[in-house]
Amino acid sequence: MPTKNLIIFRIDGRGAIGRRSMERCLYLATAHEQRGGRAHFALNERDDEIESILGQRGIGVSSIDSTIGSMADCEELLEVATSIGASAIVIDGAVFESKYLETSAQSLFTAVIDDGGERTLPVQLVINSGFAADERFYTCRADSSLLLGPKFQVLDPEITRWAKPTMTEVGRIPRYYISSIDEHNTARILNSMPSPTQTSILCVSGPIDCPILNAATRDACAQGYTIEHVGPSAVADTLFYCDAAVVCPDSPIGLLAYLGVPSLVIANDSDRTREVRRLAEEEATRSIMPMDELSDNELSSSLSEFFEDSKQRQMQGERLSALVDGNGTTRILDCIRESLRPNLRLLDAA
Repeated sequence: MPTKNLIIFRIDGRGAIGRRSMERCLYLATAHEQRGGRAHFALNERDDEIESILGQRGIGVSSIDSTIGSMADCEELLEVATSIGASAIVIDGAVFESKYLETSAQSLFTAVIDDGGERTLPVQLVINSGFAADERFYTCRADSSLLLGPKFQVLDPEITRWAKPTMTEVGRIPRYYISSIDEHNTARILNSMPSPTQTSILCVSGPIDCPILNAATRDACAQGYTIEHVGPSAVADTLFYCDAAVVCPDSPIGLLAYLGVPSLVIANDSDRTREVRRLAEEEATRSIMPMDELSDNELSSSLSEFFEDSKQRQMQGERLSALVDGNGTTRILDCIRESLRPNLRLLDAA
């Protein structure tokens, strides 16, 4: 029998995209438990770091042994869901195709978190918090609900409790976040940065033992910048105090928007390029061509224009911040709970 308000999360946790899926499902699970619900994760690959985080938060974990995305995987997932009494399943990952999702939805209320669109998603709830999310990109059930757009951005519940930072403190040292798709392109950005007119800090995402990145950071220091290296677990804390960012589409655009950090986004072949283009059209960010299409002079010119026009950056930050209010997680959980309400009433009566 389903347990009142128990959600099981099934994700594809492989690679950088998988890390993003894990983070947002963890944020949803944490917020769900803070509201009195229960959460459980079903994972393929054992990951000590992830399991430690889940364990610290009292969130259960089950292993799925079948090939990820296969129908055998789906059968195992439903067996786990039944054994723990789950009332809903949340699935995050493009590897889970329509037959898998349809089978899941026939057994339990199923929600899918998607990024790209243009998919057949025969489930009860579809969530795409992208800035260019559009219902025309989906084929769904007649009774499917769609939660689309940036008002459904999933953020860390802890961050949304903090007061948003202000960037107007007198004497404050400017901080700029730099991140790209790889160390080579991050080094190119550092080598193309305009010379600082005052003491400034570059918060650089990437490994500290990369020769090409180390050489670029030394050159930036010689130019007058102070360098701080940022590991994956420190990105959110770093962005909270940044005045501007130079990033790729796979960066946490939702968090940048919530914090109102003016951003220069360098396009790549990511499936998120469409939403970056939409933000640029709305003048909420500035976007430039992919790195392999930019000469060094063109990159330097774009960076100079971005950093020298403080009024334009401020306007972009305000427009970006207006798109994400930090309540996306609450909206999603409210929708799931409302969809389950008839079942929950039966459980309450029992």
